Amino acid sequence: MTFDNPDGSGSTLIKRVIATGGQTVDLVGGVVYVDGEPLDEPYTLGKASDPLPYSLSGSEISYPYTVPEGSVWVMGDNRTNSLDSRYFGTIRVDDITSKAVFIFWPFSDAQTL
Repeated sequence: MTFDNPDGSGSTLIKRVIATGGQTVDLVGGVVYVDGEPLDEPYTLGKASDPLPYSLSGSEISYPYTVPEGSVWVMGDNRTNSLDSRYFGTIRVDDITSKAVFIFWPFSDAQTL
């Protein structure tokens, strides 16, 4: 999905929806858990999904974290270099601007989603 960057820069971000309203996200040992179940995430290429020591608001997000109704928890595939919900918190469903339907880069990974 895409949405306007919450940092106010005017850029558009694209991230995966990991959890929706009412679900609980936890990050343990580099693994993402949703409602107590570990996610199978081959697209991260084994990169750890660790909490970030800082956030956009300046306060650390604590885990486990329950996603508010009407919001989604999003994460980038490049987990060690992605500012995502670990940094800026959840995204309101109303703020989603589009849905990704195709991977085009790198060309070797081109496919529909």
